[in-house]
Amino acid sequence: MASTILLLPQLGLATAFKPNLPPPPVSHRYPQQVSLIMHRPTIFCQHQLSAATAAAADESEVTQVSSHHDWDEQFEELQSFKEGYGHCNFPYNAPVELQEQYPTLARFCRDQRLEYHNYKYKLSSQSIRRMTLPNFDRTVRLRRLDELGFEFNSKLAQWYDKYHELLQYRDDNGHLRVTDEENRSLKGWIIAQRCMRKGTEGYSKLSEAQTLLLDKIGFEWEPRDDLWMAKYIELCDFRKKHGHLNVPHTSSVYRWIYRQQARRAEKKNHSPLSEEQLQLLDDVDFPWIPIRFDRKWQVKYDELARFKKNHGHCRPSASTHLKMITWSRVQREKRRKGQLSSEQIRLLDKIGFPWVSNNPHQFPAMYQQLNDYYKKHDHLRVSQDDDPDLYSWMTTQRERYHGIGTEPPMSDLEIEKMEDLHFCWSLDWKSRVWHEKYTEIAEFYKEHGHVNVTEKENPSLYNWIQMQEKRYEETTGHKPLSQEELELLEQIDFHFFKGKPRIAWNSMYNELEKYRKVNGERFPNHEDDPDLNRWMRQQRHRMRSEYGSVPLSVEEKSILESIEFPIFPKGKHRRIWYERYDELVEFWKKHGHFLVDPDQPLNPWIDKQRGRNRDTCLEARPISKSEVYLLDRIGFPWVSDREDVEWQMRYDELVQFRNKHGRMPANRLEPRLYSWMRYQRDRYFGMKGKDISANQIKQLENIGFRWTGKF
Repeated sequence: MASTILLLPQLGLATAFKPNLPPPPVSHRYPQQVSLIMHRPTIFCQHQLSAATAAAADESEVTQVSSHHDWDEQFEELQSFKEGYGHCNFPYNAPVELQEQYPTLARFCRDQRLEYHNYKYKLSSQSIRRMTLPNFDRTVRLRRLDELGFEFNSKLAQWYDKYHELLQYRDDNGHLRVTDEENRSLKGWIIAQRCMRKGTEGYSKLSEAQTLLLDKIGFEWEPRDDLWMAKYIELCDFRKKHGHLNVPHTSSVYRWIYRQQARRAEKKNHSPLSEEQLQLLDDVDFPWIPIRFDRKWQVKYDELARFKKNHGHCRPSASTHLKMITWSRVQREKRRKGQLSSEQIRLLDKIGFPWVSNNPHQFPAMYQQLNDYYKKHDHLRVSQDDDPDLYSWMTTQRERYHGIGTEPPMSDLEIEKMEDLHFCWSLDWKSRVWHEKYTEIAEFYKEHGHVNVTEKENPSLYNWIQMQEKRYEETTGHKPLSQEELELLEQIDFHFFKGKPRIAWNSMYNELEKYRKVNGERFPNHEDDPDLNRWMRQQRHRMRSEYGSVPLSVEEKSILESIEFPIFPKGKHRRIWYERYDELVEFWKKHGHFLVDPDQPLNPWIDKQRGRNRDTCLEARPISKSEVYLLDRIGFPWVSDREDVEWQMRYDELVQFRNKHGRMPANRLEPRLYSWMRYQRDRYFGMKGKDISANQIKQLENIGFRWTGKF
C-alpha cells in the first residue's frame, strides 16, 4: 500500500498538469515511430494495479529513481558537448574521436527524438500504452531539451552530421576548401549552405544558430578564386597538350566546364562569373555553348591534321583521299549553316583549313612567305616574274580588302597583320607608288620637321610635292586627290595648305561620332564601315609614330582620348606586344637604358624580340617591319649590352666618389667599389673575365686609376 500511496499523487499531478509549451515542429512526411525507451518502466493507473502488479510497482520505483539519475547524467553530458561545440545535436555518424569522447550521446539523442515522436503521434490507445514516460516527466524533459536548443526533427538533425564532417576535414587538412575529388558529397553540402544563406529559390533558409556555427569555424560564404584558378590552369594545360578543349566526360574538368557554362547562362542555383573570369575564359576560346564530345569528328580532324603535318597543306587529292575531301566539304557546309561549334572552327583554323574550296593558298603560309620576301628584298614590290604565286595571293588579298571577287572578306586581324609589313591595299599600281612616296616624305618630315625639299637635294621628292600641289588645286590635266590621299596630305605642313582649312580629319571624326551614336557607342570594324575602320587604324599608327605615319597633334590626341579611342589593334598577341612596347618606352624615358631587372615580365619579352629578329625564336610569329621600326626608333639594342651599360654605371659611380672624397675607395670602407676596381685590374692582366676594352682602359686612366700597386 505504501507504494500505491506514493504513486497516486504522481498520477494525479500528471493529470492536472497541462504544459503551455508547444512541442517543436515535426515534419509530417515521416511515419510514426514507436520505440520502447528503457529509461523507465511503463506505469498504469492505480485502480488497474492488482496485488501481483503492486510488487512490480515497488521495483519500478527503484528503477524510476535510477532512470532519473541516468537521464540527468546524459543531459549534463549533452550540456558539456554543447559547451565544447556550440550546439547540442550530437551527430548520428560522429567521427571516431567524438564517439570515443561521448560514447553514449548518439543513442541518447536518438532515444529523445523517438520519445518525442511517440508523444506527438499518440493517435490510438495502443500507442498510449506504448508510452514509456508519464506526461509530466516527458513534458519536463522535452522543455529542458528545447531550452538547450535540441533539434527533435531527425531530418533536420542530420545537418549536424555534415557540419562535424566538415570540422573533421578542417582538422585533417587545415582549411575548408573541399574539392570534388576529395569529397564530392561534402562539396555539394558546402555549396548548399551558401545557397541557403543567400535565400536562393528552392532552398530553405539557414537558421541563425547554424550561421553562427559556420562563422565560428571560418566558413567562407563566397567561393575562393584560387579553387577556380586551379581548375582554369588545369584547363589551360589540357589545351596546351591536346590543342583543343574537348575534355572527356570522365575528367573532373568536364564537370567544371559545365558549371562555367551554367554560370554564364545565369542558370538557377549558379552564381554569375566575374568580369575577370569571363575574360580569362574568352582568352582560351572557351566553348560557352555546351556541346557533346563528338569522337567521330575528332578522329576525322586528327586524320586531316596528320595530313597537314606531312604535306604542309589541307588540300588532299581526290584520287587518294576522297573521304577526307568529302568530310572537308561537309565542314564548310556546316559552318555556312551555323552547325559547327566555335571550338571546332578554332581547331580547323589552327591547321589552316580552307573554308573556300577554290582558294589555292592559305593566309598563314603565304603571309610567312611575304614576310620572308620583305626581309630578303626590303620591299613588297613583288612581280609575276619574281614569284607568280605570291603575286597572285597579294592581288587576292587586295580584292578581299575591297570586298570584290569571290573570296570571303578579310578579317580585322588579317588586315592588321598585313599592315604590320606596311602593305598597300590599292589595286592600281600607280596608287601604290603614290603611297611609297608618301611614306618617304612622312619619314623626312618626322626627321626634319618640315618638307622644304629642294630640287637639288632630292629631285624625285621635289617633283612629287609639286605634283600634289597641282592635284590639290585641281589644275587642268591633273587627277584630283582622293579622300584618303587628302587625309594623308593634311597631316603634313605642305606650303600649299597655308591659310587654308584642313577639314579631312574633322570630317572623318564626325562620321565616327555619328556611327557610335547610332550603334550604342561601338567602334566599327572593317565589315561595318571599311573607310572608318581604315581611318581608325591610321590614327593608331599615328599615336606611336609608326613607319610612314605622321604623329598626332596634341589636339587630335586629346580628342581621341576623350572618347576612349581603342589604341591597341585586334588580336590578343598583338595587343600584348603593344602593351609591352609602351612599358618599354616608359622605362627607357625614365632610366635612359634597357636593362630591365631579370624578374620583371618585360625582361623575357625583350629577349624574345631579339630572338624573333634573328629568327631563333621558333615558337613566336616573325617580327614585322612595323615592330622593327618602332624598336629602332627608341634605340633598342638588338644585341644585349647589359655588361657595357652596367660597367659604365659603375664607372660613373667611381668618378662621383673620387670627386667627392678626392681619393679612390679603400678596401674596408667601400668594399663594393673596391672589389670592382680589383676586377678591372684582373681583366687588364687577362686573369679574369672578358678582356677590358681600350676605351674602358682610357676612361680609367683619365681619373688616375693605377694598374699596379695601391689604388
